[in-house]
Amino acid sequence: SMTSWGTGHIELLACGTNSAIYQKRFLNGSWSPSWTSLGGTFVYEPVAVCMKPDWINIFAVGTDGKIYVKWSDGVTWGPSAQTWEDINAPEPVMARPTSISTEQNTLSFFVLDKSRVLWMKSLNGSSWSGFISLGGGRSLCTPAVVSTGPQKFDIFTV
Repeated sequence: SMTSWGTGHIELLACGTNSAIYQKRFLNGSWSPSWTSLGGTFVYEPVAVCMKPDWINIFAVGTDGKIYVKWSDGVTWGPSAQTWEDINAPEPVMARPTSISTEQNTLSFFVLDKSRVLWMKSLNGSSWSGFISLGGGRSLCTPAVVSTGPQKFDIFTV
């Protein structure tokens, strides 16, 4: 997964052969010298989104079928460098989540549960919503989402 929180900055994230998430940063014309482990044990590639300058949120599905989140202010990782926070998603999750930021300080992410129902959870500033069922029961893969304007998005799934 890749994302950017500003000009001259790219965050690259990948799931390693040991199932941990790794991060590499491009900043002001050069890449960090090596990959940094962010810990965890995951089954799908992570998904990253930036909702404001100097801020990144990463979502990933653990081997236990739960969704975990990690965030950074550009300097420090939360909840810590090697730990992840369980976001209490409907479980088990059957596909990689997807996420979007439609304006500064907001983000939404989407996930399919084992019944193929699509769920959404949003962050507005520092406050998370509960999970909202968007229905379904027929989706086969990770949904795609695109912003169509401030606080607007379209979701596509097969």
